[in-house]
Amino acid sequence: AGTKSNMVGPATLVGGDFAVAVEITSVEIKRFGDLTDVDAERDGFVTLAELKEVLVTFYPSLGEDDPVSILHFSKAD
Repeated sequence: AGTKSNMVGPATLVGGDFAVAVEITSVEIKRFGDLTDVDAERDGFVTLAELKEVLVTFYPSLGEDDPVSILHFSKAD
């Protein structure tokens, strides 16, 4: 667990055929196994199990002890 300050600042989130300018306000580092229901809800998931299922789809070798980065951001002006 911890934070990363070198990733804070302006960024562009890209998904499919869209892109949006954002300001990354903080980055939190947790073990995959330490993710919580609150983490899942903040990311738009109904349950923690749903979040973990999606993450493993993108990162098949992700294990309980592996670190994950949680980016906190707001839409840029």
